[in-house]
Amino acid sequence: MSRSLEPYRGFHVLMRALPDVLASRPDAQVVLVGAEGTSYGAKPRDANSWKDKLLAEVGARLDLSRVHFLGRVPYGDYLSLMQVARVHCYLTYPFVLSWSLTEAMAAGVRRGVRYRSGARADHRRGERAVGAVL
Repeated sequence: MSRSLEPYRGFHVLMRALPDVLASRPDAQVVLVGAEGTSYGAKPRDANSWKDKLLAEVGARLDLSRVHFLGRVPYGDYLSLMQVARVHCYLTYPFVLSWSLTEAMAAGVRRGVRYRSGARADHRRGERAVGAVL
């Protein structure tokens, strides 16, 4: 859950981890909340959005009937999702604690958290963090 599906929020890490996550959890459903635009970073140069770019990269390895892109949702729906979620993946860069992490903790949702210095991307570490929680 994020305002925007973009690298600053770890969207690329999650998308690259999803083929393995879905393979290891055949009953899992993944719900992604966030707009296709950007809030903090730049748009990709070679695609209309980060969602489009990452679906072009990993989409053939995903069962898209189990991956649900909701876009932005009303706050009440967002809270309802938090209350039924099994895992909240928090893969953001550490410049400010996000409301989604605070609200996930308040709802008692298990969290997959990746802390990073922001100096160098290592998506394999992030994929292991997501897989470990699931």
